Amino acid sequence: MNGLTPSVRRVRAQVGDRLLLCSDGLSDYVDEREIAQLLRTSDRHAALSQLVDAALRNGSRDNVTVVIADVLPGQDPQAGWLDALPYPA
Repeated sequence: MNGLTPSVRRVRAQVGDRLLLCSDGLSDYVDEREIAQLLRTSDRHAALSQLVDAALRNGSRDNVTVVIADVLPGQDPQAGWLDALPYPA
């Protein structure tokens, strides 16, 4: 191991929530208010592009990794997300 400890936080997600996983190439160069505003873009693909563009526009020289997960209703919320995968886990 390299001695780095990842930052981990549990959140209770609800249908309609949007979760962001990103590298410091985004979070170090775009302030939280702008990130929150861009995440409100209804089309998540457009939001991804806008977030990366904002980081690059603000001078990010690091890699800019952005993953957006929208929490959608499932058939059985008690079954868990692994049951929704299209292939055996």
